Amino acid sequence: MSEAENSVAIMLEEGVGTIQDIDQAIYWYTRAASRGNADAIYNLGLLYEQGKGVEKDARMAAAKFKDAAELGSVQAKVRLEQDKIKQQQQGH
Repeated sequence: MSEAENSVAIMLEEGVGTIQDIDQAIYWYTRAASRGNADAIYNLGLLYEQGKGVEKDARMAAAKFKDAAELGSVQAKVRLEQDKIKQQQQGH
């Protein structure tokens, strides 16, 4: 069920086969995320990172990426590793 909800959210976010509606996309991502869908949690992280439909929030994005990685999202694991490398390069 959560996979279908995540798919609906992607379609709404991108306007594929329907009118683009970021608010509805957030609703469906959140619903799928509440059921433990790692991809939906990762996608919410991207929205927070970009400030797309929500207030831009790097900390919230990082928290979503971490949660998604803990649930097995390869994309989130890669993203966290990339962020870690960037921080090391910047001397933080």
